[in-house]
Amino acid sequence: MECFFKRVIPKAVAFSFVPFATLLVMVPVSLCITAPAGSYLGMLLGQLMFMLGNSGGIVSLLTLMGLAAGWEFLKIAGVSNVVLSLAYAQFMSVGTDSCILIAATMATFAVWGMPFGASLRVADKDEKALMLGYSISGVLGGVSEPALYGCGFKYGRCLTCMAIGGAVGGLVAAVGHVTAYTIGMTNVLMVIGFATGGISNLLWCCAAGGVAFAMSAALSYCFGVVPTKGQTTGDGADSSETVASAAEVSA
Repeated sequence: MECFFKRVIPKAVAFSFVPFATLLVMVPVSLCITAPAGSYLGMLLGQLMFMLGNSGGIVSLLTLMGLAAGWEFLKIAGVSNVVLSLAYAQFMSVGTDSCILIAATMATFAVWGMPFGASLRVADKDEKALMLGYSISGVLGGVSEPALYGCGFKYGRCLTCMAIGGAVGGLVAAVGHVTAYTIGMTNVLMVIGFATGGISNLLWCCAAGGVAFAMSAALSYCFGVVPTKGQTTGDGADSSETVASAAEVSA
């Protein structure tokens, strides 16, 4: 709509009228069409996840893995809050959850590991500090959006690495039958809430989260960050200078 109005509205008044006309059309569309449709689809998705997650066996395992792999993409699309509201409703009525909250936890560990692995790969010191800060802000502060948007959107391959890390963490959590008994913090201290289910539940949660973090970090380090052309050229130039210096010493 913005592109359309930029074409039809004269440039002399475009600065004021293009945003106004765009909002005039899109606000009613968002409130009356897309927002209700997104809420309805989110509820359907949540009910489907509950149904598959409670079926048991390989179906529950694959469901948990798939949801852990795609959870951050649901967050990007704005659907995760609707699914979480259904998880909270079931949690309040049943007292436990072994599907959605577990998948969200494993995905959170994976998104923390993504910028950590990228920080080990990038060469620029400022970029390295930035990526490490994204990881620390998630681990200690419980804020994963900087890692998701600052690292994942900048290095697109890291999003795939993050998804794989979440899926592997979900697999370990499903094998260990990790169950959430409390709704607590969003930083690394969230694992303390799993101690309510016993020491075994806590250890399996820590193991699954650690695997998700490590897998996401390792894949982001190996495949997520591709050196830029300037960095490659710089490395090549350094190598040439090193060879020349060695030749002069030999001479």
